[in-house]
Amino acid sequence: MANMLKRSEVSKITGVTRRSLQEYDSIDLLKPIINEKGHWYYRNADIGKLILIQIFVEAGYKRKEIKEILNRPICSEFNLYREIINKLEEKKRRINGFINTLGFMLEIEGLPEEAKGVLAGVDLSMVYSHQNFKSTFDSMIDLYSDYDGYEDDELEMYKIFEKISLLLYTVGIYSKNNPHDKLAQKAAEAVYGQIKAMFDFFIEKGVSPNNFQEGNFYDDADDFLLEFFWDNEEIIDDMNTKFDANVEKIKEALKIVKMNLIKRRSNET
Repeated sequence: MANMLKRSEVSKITGVTRRSLQEYDSIDLLKPIINEKGHWYYRNADIGKLILIQIFVEAGYKRKEIKEILNRPICSEFNLYREIINKLEEKKRRINGFINTLGFMLEIEGLPEEAKGVLAGVDLSMVYSHQNFKSTFDSMIDLYSDYDGYEDDELEMYKIFEKISLLLYTVGIYSKNNPHDKLAQKAAEAVYGQIKAMFDFFIEKGVSPNNFQEGNFYDDADDFLLEFFWDNEEIIDDMNTKFDANVEKIKEALKIVKMNLIKRRSNET
């Protein structure tokens, strides 16, 4: 047929397989012209439509969605491109959130062994009793997708903050029965270590948190914990419901460690 391409030629030009062309025909997404011998032919306009279909496929649209879009009464090609861009932007945002979520989860690798041990042994039925894993993970992806535009310094600070949170959960679990528990004390000491890392980060970048007084570390650390943790109802609720922790026992364990660290530092000087 004049000015038409055979199915094999269309496959070669577009990279679309014969099987896909058969599928598109079966669902009335792209119909070929079939001659009396059963040979399939496509017009130039069909090639353009096929390329548009493939763009939609790559953008993650389902076949049914593509068909509905292409069957609209007024279907401007450029408006379709805008629609695809919006879809891809949302897809990109979710992918970035997924990458950042996994990146933050990797921070667990840098925690002390006792902290990793506790987190590995947490009762998952308790952790996900209020919100299942899928919903929790989706929420994390949605939250961390916003960090795509953050500078590396901001991400580094947030990672330290996440480590402090995980360590506090660890202290809570070990100190539940006894704030003097050795593993609770190790985890509590690691909390102060991470707070110091955060303060060092502030100093290096020339930024000071609220009420920060360089040289009075432990008072500043307590102020930091009060502002960002003990006054945060959501974090307290997480400790109580997901990790069965007792905040007062955590504070007591931290206080014991604080006194020991101050005493050790005094002896060293």
